[in-house]
Amino acid sequence: MADLGEAERTALRSCVLLLRWLRRGRLGLHLRAWWRLRRAARRLRASPAFDASWYRVAYPDVAAARIDPALHYLRRGAAEGRAPLPIANPPLPRLALTGENYRTWIAVHDTPCADQLAATRTAIDRLVWRPVIGVVVFAGDRAAEAMTLASLEAQLYPDWCRTEAPCGDVMLFLPAGTVLTATALFQIAAVVAAAAAVELVYADEDRLDRELGRTRPWFKPAWDPVLLAECDLLGVTGAYRRRLLDRLGGTRVTNRAALREVARRAGNAVAPEAVRHIPAVLFHLRDEAAILPLPQGEGELLQRPLVSIIIPTRDRAALLACCTDGVLHRTDYAPIELLIVDNDSHERRTARLLTRLATDPRVRILPHPGPFNWSAINNAAVHAARGEIIVLLNNDIEIANPSWLREMVALAQQPDIGVVGARLLYPDGTLQHAGMTIGPGAVAAHLCRGAARHDPGHGGMLRHTRSVAAVTGACMAMRRAVFDAVGGLETAHLAVTNNDLDLCLRVRARGWRVVCTPRAELYHHEAASRGPELGAGQTERVQRERAYLVQRWGALAKHDPYLNPNLATVNGQLVLAAPVVSPGGAIAGELRGDALDVGQQIGRQAGGRERGAADIQRVG
Repeated sequence: MADLGEAERTALRSCVLLLRWLRRGRLGLHLRAWWRLRRAARRLRASPAFDASWYRVAYPDVAAARIDPALHYLRRGAAEGRAPLPIANPPLPRLALTGENYRTWIAVHDTPCADQLAATRTAIDRLVWRPVIGVVVFAGDRAAEAMTLASLEAQLYPDWCRTEAPCGDVMLFLPAGTVLTATALFQIAAVVAAAAAVELVYADEDRLDRELGRTRPWFKPAWDPVLLAECDLLGVTGAYRRRLLDRLGGTRVTNRAALREVARRAGNAVAPEAVRHIPAVLFHLRDEAAILPLPQGEGELLQRPLVSIIIPTRDRAALLACCTDGVLHRTDYAPIELLIVDNDSHERRTARLLTRLATDPRVRILPHPGPFNWSAINNAAVHAARGEIIVLLNNDIEIANPSWLREMVALAQQPDIGVVGARLLYPDGTLQHAGMTIGPGAVAAHLCRGAARHDPGHGGMLRHTRSVAAVTGACMAMRRAVFDAVGGLETAHLAVTNNDLDLCLRVRARGWRVVCTPRAELYHHEAASRGPELGAGQTERVQRERAYLVQRWGALAKHDPYLNPNLATVNGQLVLAAPVVSPGGAIAGELRGDALDVGQQIGRQAGGRERGAADIQRVG
C-alpha cells in the first residue's frame, strides 16, 4: 500500500470499509445514511447559507485533503464550530450569551461535584505555603452582610480572616451582598503561592438577580491596563498582596469608590508580569453593585506632531473623493500630509481628481505602478513620508466624526502602545470592525461584526478603548519609529491580505500593545475598490499566506490573550466556549430527519439582513 498514490489508497480503504459493512450485515444501513448525507450536501451547496470557495480558504486543512467542503461541514465542521460563511453571524440561540444558556453552562461546567471538592481539599493540604487572606466586608444591610459572611464561612480554604485594616499576605475588599464560590479563596491562594512575584490577582464575575440566580457573566480579558483606565476591570474581584498596598500607602478601604481608587493606583504600580487573571467566575455580585464604566474624555495630546496619512488607490474616483474630502475638510487635527499612492489608475475621472487634489499643499501624489501589492505600496509611501505618526487608510473609508485622528494620535503617542485601530461601521451603521481575534490556523475574525452601532458588547467591550490581538489595516495609526523598528509590512509572502495581522503580531512580539478605540469612528465601504476574494487564485494565495503566518509565528498566530478561555467566536460572534450544543447542530440535525430550511438557520445578521459576496474581503 506504500507504493500506491493517495487516490488509490483512499479507494482501497473505501472497499475495505464496504466489505466490513457487508460482512456485518450493515451495508444497507450505512449506504442509506451515506445517500442522506449526499442529499443534504447537495442542498447545502445550493443554499445561499454556504460558501464552498470561502470554506476552502478559511480552512486550509480541508483544501489540502481535497475534501468536499459541504460534506466536511456536515460530517465534522459543524460539530467543530467551523463557519459556513465568511460573515454568517448566525443567531446561534443555543450558544449565545443568554441567561438560559448561561444557566445551562453553570449546571454542566461550573457546579463542582463531590469528587472535585475533595480534590480541592487535597490540593489545599499540599500547598507548601498557605498565604493568609484578609477580607474587608463593606458595611451594608444585615441580609446582604449575612450573604457575604455565609459564603466566606463556606470556603474550603481555611486561612482567611475578617478584618477592617490590611493584614495577612493578601487582601480582598467585598461589598455586602457579594457571594464567593466555595473554591474562590483557594484559587487566589494557589496563584499567589505558586509565584512569589505575583502582586495582583483578579477573576471573572457575574450578577445575582432578585431570586439570587446567577446571570450576566463578565468573562474578562487578560491583564490590560488600557482597559483598566476605561472601566473597573478589577472591581471586587481584585486580590492585592499586602506589600503592594503598603507601598501605595493610605490603604484603608471602606467603600466602592475607595476600592476603585486603589485598583487604579495598583494597576499603574505593578508590572504586567506581576498580575494574574483567573479565568473562572469566582464572585457573584448583586445587581445594585454592578460595575459602571468610568467617565470617558477625549484623548489627551502630548503634542501635535505631523501625521502622514497614506491612501493607496486604483481608480474608483468617487470613493477616493469621499475619503479625501473627509480627511482634508472634516478632520479637526493638524498638521497632516496626505500621500495618495496611485497604483496604475487609468480612468480619466481619477486623473482629474488627482490633478485637483495635488493643488492642495498638504497632498502629494505618489505613482506606484505594477501588480497590486498592498504591503509594498504602503512601505514605499512610509519611506517618502515626513510625519512622526503614520496612518494607513483605505480609499473606501468615509469620515464619521471629526475627532477620529486626534483620538488615534493621542493613543499612538503613548510609549507602550504600538498600533492603534479604529471603530469601523458599515454604511448601514452596523459594526464592521472593533478589533480582531485570532484563532487556530491564523484565522482572524472581526469581533462582534454586524452588531448594532450602540451595542455595548460583552462586559462593555465595544464602549471602551482596549488591547486587542490585531486591528485592520483599513485604518491604522502608529509611530514612524515603531513601523521602522518592526521592518514595515511583509511584501514577499503577504502582498494582499493578512499583512496587517502580521504587522500587529510583530508589534506585540516587540512588547508594544495593539489597541482599538471606539472614539475614532469611521464608515468602511468594505472591499468596494479591490473586490471580493472568490477566485481559485485568491484561494490558493490566502492558503499560502495563512500557512506562512503559522510557520512564522507559531502559537502567537493561533491564540488571542484577550479572549477569555470561557468564550469562543463563531464568525466573530462571542459564544460560550463549553460545548453545550454544537454551533452547527441545526444543519447537522437534518441528518437525523429534522425538518429544516438551511437558508433560514444560518447566513443572516441578528437584525435579519443578509450579507453577500461583496462582504468577503481581506481579513484585515
